[in-house]
Amino acid sequence: MKTWVRRLSTIICTITLAFTLMAKPAQAYSDIALVRQAPGWGSIPVAFAEGDGSFNVTNAGISNFIDKWAPTGGVKVLTGDFNGNGRTDIALVRQAPGWGSIPVAFSNGDGSFNVTNAGISNFIDKWA
Repeated sequence: MKTWVRRLSTIICTITLAFTLMAKPAQAYSDIALVRQAPGWGSIPVAFAEGDGSFNVTNAGISNFIDKWAPTGGVKVLTGDFNGNGRTDIALVRQAPGWGSIPVAFSNGDGSFNVTNAGISNFIDKWA
């Protein structure tokens, strides 16, 4: 289940990432990732749920995705498992002229992301 809250130009999306604690078997908890859609950030802070009401927070840098693409007018933040590895990834879709690609931050499951921004012809520029 995805939950979206808009506050102070920050999109808070609940994402599920599987991680393993040393003394516990791997479990999937709902974690929280912050995607700011205003200038000023260069990272995606992720709060990993510990399962007891506490969180372990990471804040890895992510160039271009947050500081350049996310604040662009008309951009929507979408989540999903876009590469089939069981982790929730974050994509940016602009429903306005000017983009011919879909930037995607693929989750590594540890609070860091691998970003791609491959062109996709006749989709964003013509249909979105």
